[in-house]
Amino acid sequence: MTMTYIGNTTRHWYRNYKTRAQLARLPDYILKDVGLKRADVIRETSKPFWRQ
Repeated sequence: MTMTYIGNTTRHWYRNYKTRAQLARLPDYILKDVGLKRADVIRETSKPFWRQ
């Protein structure tokens, strides 16, 4: 493995962690505007950070 690959993977995992945390904080009225339900958010945010 190269350092570039490790760096890219780490950044990708961190981005997953941060965006899922942000998603979890959105109120229901905004989720509705973008076509999501709270159950969708729970399913997504329960994934480990390394999963797509």
